[in-house]
Amino acid sequence: MPNPLRSLPDRPSAFPYRRPRSSLCALALALFPLFLGLAACSSTSRTSRVAVDRWLTCEECNSGELAAVLALGPQTFSSLRERLLTGPDSAKLHRLEDGLAQRAHRLQDSVPLPPNHPPPAHGQLTVEEQRYVDTFLANYTAVVEKRAALALAKIGGPEAKLVLQQAGTLNLRSDVHAFVVFAHDSLWVP
Repeated sequence: MPNPLRSLPDRPSAFPYRRPRSSLCALALALFPLFLGLAACSSTSRTSRVAVDRWLTCEECNSGELAAVLALGPQTFSSLRERLLTGPDSAKLHRLEDGLAQRAHRLQDSVPLPPNHPPPAHGQLTVEEQRYVDTFLANYTAVVEKRAALALAKIGGPEAKLVLQQAGTLNLRSDVHAFVVFAHDSLWVP
Protein backbone atom coordinates (compact mmCIF):
# COMPACT_ATOMS: atom_id res chain seq x y z
CA MET A 1 0.00 0.00 0.00
CA PRO A 2 1.49 3.38 -0.96
CA ASN A 3 2.32 5.84 1.78
CA PRO A 4 -0.12 8.83 1.62
CA LEU A 5 2.50 11.12 3.12
CA ARG A 6 4.74 10.56 0.07
CA SER A 7 2.34 12.57 -2.07
CA LEU A 8 2.98 15.72 0.00
CA PRO A 9 5.74 18.02 -1.22
CA ASP A 10 9.08 17.63 0.51
CA ARG A 11 9.92 21.31 0.43
CA PRO A 12 8.11 23.75 2.75
CA SER A 13 8.37 26.41 0.06
CA ALA A 14 5.99 24.42 -2.13
CA PHE A 15 3.09 25.45 0.16
CA PRO A 16 1.64 28.90 -0.62
CA TYR A 17 1.83 30.12 3.00
CA ARG A 18 3.39 28.58 6.04
CA ARG A 19 2.69 29.97 9.49
CA PRO A 20 5.50 29.56 12.00
CA ARG A 21 4.89 26.74 14.42
CA SER A 22 5.29 29.03 17.44
CA SER A 23 2.38 31.26 16.39
CA LEU A 24 0.14 28.21 15.92
CA CYS A 25 1.01 27.04 19.43
CA ALA A 26 0.32 30.51 20.81
CA LEU A 27 -3.04 30.62 19.03
CA ALA A 28 -3.97 27.18 20.38
CA LEU A 29 -2.98 28.21 23.90
CA ALA A 30 -4.98 31.44 23.61
CA LEU A 31 -8.14 29.64 22.41
CA PHE A 32 -7.90 26.72 24.84
CA PRO A 33 -9.56 28.54 27.80
CA LEU A 34 -12.41 29.61 25.51
CA PHE A 35 -13.10 26.02 24.42
CA LEU A 36 -12.71 24.78 27.96
CA GLY A 37 -15.20 27.39 29.19
CA LEU A 38 -17.70 26.52 26.46
CA ALA A 39 -17.42 22.84 27.24
CA ALA A 40 -17.92 23.46 30.95
CA CYS A 41 -20.90 25.73 30.29
CA SER A 42 -22.51 23.17 28.00
CA SER A 43 -21.89 20.40 30.50
CA THR A 44 -23.34 22.49 33.35
CA SER A 45 -26.47 23.43 31.40
CA ARG A 46 -27.01 19.80 30.37
CA THR A 47 -26.51 18.69 33.97
CA SER A 48 -29.04 21.24 35.20
CA ARG A 49 -31.59 20.28 32.53
CA VAL A 50 -31.24 16.60 33.43
CA ALA A 51 -31.59 17.34 37.15
CA VAL A 52 -34.68 19.49 36.57
CA ASP A 53 -36.24 16.87 34.28
CA ARG A 54 -35.66 14.14 36.87
CA TRP A 55 -37.25 16.29 39.58
CA LEU A 56 -40.26 17.27 37.49
CA THR A 57 -41.01 13.74 36.28
CA CYS A 58 -40.08 11.49 39.21
CA GLU A 59 -42.82 9.24 40.58
CA GLU A 60 -41.69 8.46 44.11
CA CYS A 61 -39.15 11.32 44.33
CA ASN A 62 -37.16 9.59 47.04
CA SER A 63 -33.74 9.57 45.37
CA GLY A 64 -32.72 13.15 46.06
CA GLU A 65 -34.17 14.67 42.89
CA LEU A 66 -35.13 17.97 44.54
CA ALA A 67 -31.83 18.12 46.45
CA ALA A 68 -29.95 17.78 43.13
CA VAL A 69 -31.88 20.72 41.67
CA LEU A 70 -31.30 22.83 44.79
CA ALA A 71 -27.60 21.96 44.80
CA LEU A 72 -27.30 23.42 41.29
CA GLY A 73 -29.26 26.47 42.43
CA PRO A 74 -29.47 29.35 39.95
CA GLN A 75 -28.19 27.18 37.08
CA THR A 76 -31.59 25.47 37.02
CA PHE A 77 -33.53 28.72 37.04
CA SER A 78 -34.24 29.00 33.30
CA SER A 79 -35.47 25.40 33.00
CA LEU A 80 -37.71 25.76 36.06
CA ARG A 81 -39.05 29.10 34.83
CA GLU A 82 -39.90 27.65 31.43
CA ARG A 83 -41.69 24.62 32.91
CA LEU A 84 -43.70 26.77 35.32
CA LEU A 85 -44.78 29.34 32.76
CA THR A 86 -45.29 27.10 29.72
CA GLY A 87 -45.93 23.68 31.23
CA PRO A 88 -44.26 20.41 30.27
CA ASP A 89 -42.19 20.02 27.14
CA SER A 90 -44.58 19.68 24.19
CA ALA A 91 -42.66 16.79 22.59
CA LYS A 92 -42.77 14.89 25.87
CA LEU A 93 -46.50 15.62 26.18
CA HIS A 94 -47.18 14.27 22.68
CA ARG A 95 -45.26 11.06 23.43
CA LEU A 96 -47.13 10.69 26.70
CA GLU A 97 -50.46 11.35 24.99
CA ASP A 98 -49.79 8.71 22.36
CA GLY A 99 -48.89 6.14 25.00
CA LEU A 100 -51.94 7.02 27.08
CA ALA A 101 -54.24 6.74 24.06
CA GLN A 102 -52.90 3.27 23.34
CA ARG A 103 -53.31 2.25 26.97
CA ALA A 104 -56.85 3.69 27.11
CA HIS A 105 -57.77 1.85 23.92
CA ARG A 106 -56.46 -1.46 25.34
CA LEU A 107 -58.38 -0.86 28.57
CA GLN A 108 -61.57 -0.03 26.66
CA ASP A 109 -61.16 -3.12 24.47
CA SER A 110 -61.27 -5.26 27.60
CA VAL A 111 -64.67 -3.77 28.56
CA PRO A 112 -67.64 -4.62 26.29
CA LEU A 113 -69.54 -1.67 24.83
CA PRO A 114 -73.16 -1.12 25.89
CA PRO A 115 -75.72 -2.45 23.38
CA ASN A 116 -76.71 0.95 21.88
CA HIS A 117 -73.19 2.39 21.90
CA PRO A 118 -71.67 2.81 18.41
CA PRO A 119 -68.04 1.71 18.09
CA PRO A 120 -65.52 4.51 17.50
CA ALA A 121 -64.02 5.08 14.08
CA HIS A 122 -60.69 3.40 13.47
CA GLY A 123 -57.89 5.35 15.16
CA GLN A 124 -60.24 7.56 17.17
CA LEU A 125 -60.78 7.45 20.90
CA THR A 126 -64.14 6.98 22.54
CA VAL A 127 -65.38 9.72 24.83
CA GLU A 128 -64.29 7.69 27.86
CA GLU A 129 -60.83 7.07 26.41
CA GLN A 130 -60.40 10.76 25.58
CA ARG A 131 -61.52 11.72 29.10
CA TYR A 132 -58.92 9.31 30.53
CA VAL A 133 -56.13 10.82 28.41
CA ASP A 134 -57.18 14.43 29.12
CA THR A 135 -57.40 13.85 32.88
CA PHE A 136 -54.01 12.17 33.02
CA LEU A 137 -52.34 14.93 30.95
CA ALA A 138 -53.95 17.67 33.08
CA ASN A 139 -52.70 15.99 36.25
CA TYR A 140 -49.23 15.49 34.78
CA THR A 141 -49.07 19.17 33.77
CA ALA A 142 -50.20 20.25 37.24
CA VAL A 143 -47.51 18.15 38.92
CA VAL A 144 -44.79 19.59 36.68
CA GLU A 145 -45.93 23.17 37.34
CA LYS A 146 -46.21 22.62 41.11
CA ARG A 147 -42.76 21.05 41.33
CA ALA A 148 -41.25 23.88 39.30
CA ALA A 149 -42.87 26.41 41.64
CA LEU A 150 -41.63 24.54 44.71
CA ALA A 151 -38.05 24.39 43.44
CA LEU A 152 -38.09 28.08 42.52
CA ALA A 153 -39.41 28.98 45.99
CA LYS A 154 -36.70 26.89 47.65
CA ILE A 155 -33.95 28.40 45.49
CA GLY A 156 -35.33 31.84 46.34
CA GLY A 157 -34.16 35.25 45.28
CA PRO A 158 -35.77 38.20 43.53
CA GLU A 159 -35.84 36.46 40.13
CA ALA A 160 -37.78 33.53 41.55
CA LYS A 161 -40.20 35.91 43.25
CA LEU A 162 -40.79 37.69 39.94
CA VAL A 163 -41.42 34.40 38.08
CA LEU A 164 -43.84 33.20 40.78
CA GLN A 165 -45.68 36.55 40.58
CA GLN A 166 -45.88 36.19 36.82
CA ALA A 167 -47.16 32.60 37.14
CA GLY A 168 -49.80 33.80 39.59
CA THR A 169 -51.35 35.89 36.81
CA LEU A 170 -51.62 32.95 34.40
CA ASN A 171 -54.77 30.92 33.83
CA LEU A 172 -53.61 27.89 35.81
CA ARG A 173 -55.68 25.07 37.23
CA SER A 174 -57.05 26.12 40.64
CA ASP A 175 -54.84 23.77 42.70
CA VAL A 176 -51.74 24.87 40.77
CA HIS A 177 -52.65 28.53 41.25
CA ALA A 178 -53.09 28.02 44.99
CA PHE A 179 -49.74 26.25 45.15
CA VAL A 180 -48.00 29.04 43.21
CA VAL A 181 -49.47 31.64 45.60
CA PHE A 182 -48.29 29.54 48.57
CA ALA A 183 -44.80 29.18 47.05
CA HIS A 184 -44.64 32.92 46.40
CA ASP A 185 -45.73 33.76 49.93
CA SER A 186 -43.25 31.34 51.50
CA LEU A 187 -40.33 32.48 49.33
CA TRP A 188 -37.30 33.84 51.10
CA VAL A 189 -35.76 36.89 49.47
CA PRO A 190 -32.58 38.35 51.03
